[in-house]
Amino acid sequence: MEISAARFCLGLSMAVGWLAVPAQAGSTVIGHASLAAATNPPAAVSAKVGKLRWFFTHASVGGNLVTGMNVLHAENGTRYPLQIYGYDGDDGDGAYHGAVGTAGSEGGADYRAATDPASTSNGFVYECMRGNPDWANKLVCFSNSVVASGWRFPKVNVVMDKFCWIDPYADPDEYCAMMSGLEARYPQTLFVYMTMPLTTETAGSENDLRNDFNRAVRGFCGAGNRWLLDLADIQAWTEAGVQQTYVSGGTTNQRMVSAYAVGAGGGDYHLNATGRRRAALGWNALAQTLFQADRDADGACDGDELIAGTAPADGTDRLQLVFDPATGPTQQVVRWTGASNRWYALQESPTLADGAVWSNRATNLPARGALNVHTVATPSAWSFLRLTVAQ
Repeated sequence: MEISAARFCLGLSMAVGWLAVPAQAGSTVIGHASLAAATNPPAAVSAKVGKLRWFFTHASVGGNLVTGMNVLHAENGTRYPLQIYGYDGDDGDGAYHGAVGTAGSEGGADYRAATDPASTSNGFVYECMRGNPDWANKLVCFSNSVVASGWRFPKVNVVMDKFCWIDPYADPDEYCAMMSGLEARYPQTLFVYMTMPLTTETAGSENDLRNDFNRAVRGFCGAGNRWLLDLADIQAWTEAGVQQTYVSGGTTNQRMVSAYAVGAGGGDYHLNATGRRRAALGWNALAQTLFQADRDADGACDGDELIAGTAPADGTDRLQLVFDPATGPTQQVVRWTGASNRWYALQESPTLADGAVWSNRATNLPARGALNVHTVATPSAWSFLRLTVAQ
């Protein structure tokens, strides 16, 4: 906390103020153990989840996940604020959705999500049903969607791509290399890794390969403190808390709970209503945990940094309000680094005590490039000044 020479004590508040839940290192892996907390999140956390914008490329099981998200939102929009953009209203087993279209040629080097819609809104998931080209072209499609079609900051905050159970030969090293490369290129966008969905098959099946892929991705995310939605782990635990496993070649592997499949006996491993709900709870658990974990230990949780437009894994990139030398006895100049598609407000309070009342000094201040400068009148008594931001 800095004291200025102009009767101001400098304060900072991102978005709509810090959460009561303290930011901490926390786990960035969301699996079956995370689901219980997702059903009763703090109201302040749910409110902040509704300020994020998401992008998701997928095929049929991803469509199941989208259906589950819509069902949860319809059930309790306050608790589960994320909505599906352009939802088609079909909550059935065979609904795979995809309001964001595709561009280029499926299987080609130009395959990608379309750029429309041009503008996005808080609290919405923009999902592209890109189908099932080979696994390598799925990576091409996702990368092109981020790089060429602009599905990244500032259009959205969080992006995800998911393989299906039909991709057992996907190379986890190539997947992780693509994702980490995009993370490095676009640090203000949060990239969520996902494990590969399972089937109910046992030893000697392609489930062995799916488990190999998932172990590699878990190891990579764990070593690099990356966000992982562990869909496979969610699929492998019953509602009663019993893990479904089998042993193959001396290694214990996970398999899908048959009660979550549309028709496991007939080889249909799409998610039924129970499976869809549990997968969607995992997604909501991920969204909620973004506002509890602070990976770069800069005092701001990852979710708040996404709203502010700063990089959640870079401790040197943070929203700061700075005093310039006083311009006279009645004026004070303040400045901050702005982010695209953000609006700022300056607020003043005589105290930092719990329940302090903050009055607006300036509102609806748009980001004006990298450096934002504003002049405020010097108060007659010592007070605190804070900066709020919204996208």
